[in-house]
Amino acid sequence: MKYLKNLVNYIQDPLPLAFNFLILYCIASAFSIAASQMAIGGLLFSVIFYYSKNKLKINEFISRDRKFLKLLSLLTMFFVVMLISLNFGFKQIHTFVEIIKFGIYFLIPVAVYIVFFFLFDSKERITKVKKVFMSLFISHGIAGVHTILSNNIGYDFKPSLPGPLSESGQFVLLFPLLFSFPYIFSENFRKKEVFSFLVPIMFMFLGFLFFAWFAKFKISYLVAVIVCLVCMAFSYYIFKLLRIKGNFQSSLNSFFFLILFSSSFTAFVLNLKRGPWFAVFCEFIFLSALVSKRIFFSGSLLGVMLVFFSPIYERIASMYEHFFITGGRFDMWKLGFELIERFPLGLGFTNADLIRTFDPSLPLLHRHMHNNILNIVLETGVMGGLFYIFFFYEIFSTLRSTFSKNVEVGQWSRLCLVLATSIFGWQIAGVVEYNFGDGEIRFMALLLLGIYAVATREASIIRLEKT
Repeated sequence: MKYLKNLVNYIQDPLPLAFNFLILYCIASAFSIAASQMAIGGLLFSVIFYYSKNKLKINEFISRDRKFLKLLSLLTMFFVVMLISLNFGFKQIHTFVEIIKFGIYFLIPVAVYIVFFFLFDSKERITKVKKVFMSLFISHGIAGVHTILSNNIGYDFKPSLPGPLSESGQFVLLFPLLFSFPYIFSENFRKKEVFSFLVPIMFMFLGFLFFAWFAKFKISYLVAVIVCLVCMAFSYYIFKLLRIKGNFQSSLNSFFFLILFSSSFTAFVLNLKRGPWFAVFCEFIFLSALVSKRIFFSGSLLGVMLVFFSPIYERIASMYEHFFITGGRFDMWKLGFELIERFPLGLGFTNADLIRTFDPSLPLLHRHMHNNILNIVLETGVMGGLFYIFFFYEIFSTLRSTFSKNVEVGQWSRLCLVLATSIFGWQIAGVVEYNFGDGEIRFMALLLLGIYAVATREASIIRLEKT
């Protein structure tokens, strides 16, 4: 009888279950691509079922949001161009199947948008956004502990999680949210609160780093453990000393949260991915310059210190050599431009792996261009690349008309800024890697894009009410 009642409730209103699937995705995103796909599938199915019963209401509501409609139209045109390129490329049947699968995931922002506007009222939405973010922080913090332990013992700690590229790419999207959490959710924001929040994390991060890389630093295991514990104790002391005060105290007044932040950032550094490093550096420069010069200088000092750690220094120093090595990015990008000249309408979506057909000297693992725009132009043609660029330009244009430092606009406006920073950080990392083609990263980006659409509409409504 209980199950029958739940079924009836689901048929009447599937959106509560859709939000549960959204939270489930956030928890699974750091651990399993299969579980993430299942959660996203549940989210989409529930929202489509709700849409089938409320078409007129939803269509009328979305039609009043011109900013969201522009983003959707550009995504639609990009999808159409992908279908057109199918006729001029290779492996048409395989490509068609991949395009349809890819197009289904384009519905993620729409599903998130519908859930937040048709399930929650205006007062609940910001709280539910916070819940989504906290679910992401917890899962990726735990995954960060896994990475730290794996580096400490010298092999992949079981169970295996998605690789370092996916973990680092997801952190690029998460870093602005973690860094700006008090900035977003404090109604009476004070700059020193962010500084007080980040100082304990810096000390804890250094402790975790020594613990994970004790062998590389050539120190004994006991010394590494002692350094880690001392840093954690000192971090806790600073946290208690600089106890954060404000309306978001209940969300941040937890040492466990700081551990999760520190572990995810430590894992990001341990993965030694230079593209994501550069993206997070750009995100930090932008956000810290906006929030506080004190944070900018302290974070920059930490960055300079990290460069002197031998694994990090060696990774950065080898960048030039790896770029020009035989079969490296220079050779791939050069070949990519040559193929674009020969196939301006594209090779077909997911057909970038054909580059080895044109140049067998490329390493077996190189199956794409290691650059978002170049890879998209190669696969979907010049028109596909233009729509891709227009889409991100539209996000920037939307942000310009939405964001305001005016305190009266409040949380939604600040959330727009931070989410836009995440999305553009994703593309900065995509200069030297094809993270648009990584499902784990793309799912999270599309989720944040949906929340960004919600935030822009809420901020615009508040702005109109204030004028």
